[in-house]
Amino acid sequence: MCNLFLHSETRALLQLHVGTAAAVFEDTGAESNKLVQMAHSSLLNNFAVLFNGLQINDEVLEKFLKTSCSIMKAFSEESDVQSMYRLSAAIGTFIHNNATRVSMAGKLRLENLVRDRVLGLDAVRGGLGQTGDPKTQQCCYKLLEQFDLVRFLAPGMKHPESDDEFEQPWTPETSEAPA
Repeated sequence: MCNLFLHSETRALLQLHVGTAAAVFEDTGAESNKLVQMAHSSLLNNFAVLFNGLQINDEVLEKFLKTSCSIMKAFSEESDVQSMYRLSAAIGTFIHNNATRVSMAGKLRLENLVRDRVLGLDAVRGGLGQTGDPKTQQCCYKLLEQFDLVRFLAPGMKHPESDDEFEQPWTPETSEAPA
C-alpha cells in the first residue's frame, strides 16, 4: 500500500478514501510483530506527509493517533528504531502547530508514550554498550516541542504531570501575584 503514495493518481484516491483506510488500519494488530510495526509506521508517515497542509477529518485523525498509540505501546528493545523514528515523525507531522490536534494527542497521552516507550528505550537513548539513535532522539524532542509550544501559546491546556497547582487562573482579586 505504501507504493500507492508514489503516483499522483493513487494519492488522490488515497485522499478520497482516507476514512476507510483509517478504519481498516485501526484494528490490525500492529503491535504483534516488529515488521508489522514498521509497515504501519511507514504507512502512517506517508499519510501524514500526504495530508501535510491539507484538511483531514478529526475522526480520521483520531483513528490514526489511536493506531499510533497502539503501535507505540508495543515498542520494546527488540523493535526497529527506524519504525520508532517514522511513527514519531508521522505524529509530529499530523499535529504540527495545531492546538486542536495537539490536544487530541494529549488526551491519548502520546506525549508520555513518546517519553516512556521511545526515548526510554536503550536502543534510542543509548545504554550499556549501545550508542543510541540520535536521529530518533531529535525527532522525538521535536515532537515533544509541539506539546510545549501549544501549552505556551494556549496556557489553559493542562500538562498531565505538573500543572495541578495551576488549576485555577491567577486573578488579582483572588490571590497574590505569583513570585
